[in-house]
Amino acid sequence: MNKEDEIQLPYNLDIKLFEDILNDLKSTSQNEVKLGTLWVNVSASGNPNRSYTLNMTKFLDLTDNDKTNVWFTDTGVQSFKYASGEKRRTILAKNLPDRYMSMFKWIKNAGEMPSGEIKGEYVKNFGKPKTSSIVFDKSIAAFLTYCDYLKIINYVGKGNAAKAVITSFGRNVLDQGDAEVPTTNESSAVSEPPKQEPEKKLELSRGVYPIIIKTPDREIPYDLRTENDFKVLDTIIASIKDDWNISQKKQTSEKENEHG
Repeated sequence: MNKEDEIQLPYNLDIKLFEDILNDLKSTSQNEVKLGTLWVNVSASGNPNRSYTLNMTKFLDLTDNDKTNVWFTDTGVQSFKYASGEKRRTILAKNLPDRYMSMFKWIKNAGEMPSGEIKGEYVKNFGKPKTSSIVFDKSIAAFLTYCDYLKIINYVGKGNAAKAVITSFGRNVLDQGDAEVPTTNESSAVSEPPKQEPEKKLELSRGVYPIIIKTPDREIPYDLRTENDFKVLDTIIASIKDDWNISQKKQTSEKENEHG
């Protein structure tokens, strides 16, 4: 988000509902979905964490919404409509909000951090949150749950015993250049069509409308200058037809002799 200092970090994240929301938006042919329809589609009409989870998708700049509808942002379209698997996780990791990116880098640099140390670093760098300690704890838990979903950390344990451990993917993901972002099998399997040799043009002598009539035993160039020249062509075609008739009679006679 552009104004992270003015908003509360998300909490009460339902990670399954999070993915269900984004997959439902991905499957729709519309630019937006009515909130009531969305909750029915993802079986969340009675889920107490639905608004908190939707808020998480907005905080991550994957969706936006008003009081009636919800829709994908550009980042949401890029990551959920046109990517999957490791490519999607790479895009999402590279687009972490600033606060999340800072916390992730603390874990990456340390290799392993208990959640208590993450909270301490947060207060040291960003000041004491204006929320209760319980909400603050849930906010850190939501961050760790999301990073675990991206497979950039392993989030293990509960409460004060919880800790984040960097993964090999998490250690390398931010260092990947655009050229190194993995592609889907479909795109990598597409090969360039073979280059076709340019078609050779038949070279004709200059004239008003030069043509060439070719048969197995002769080549007849002709230049059409007036409409009367077509009468000459008719004579030539008639001559070719006579040759063709003689050829057909000869082939028929040869076949009869073979079977006679």
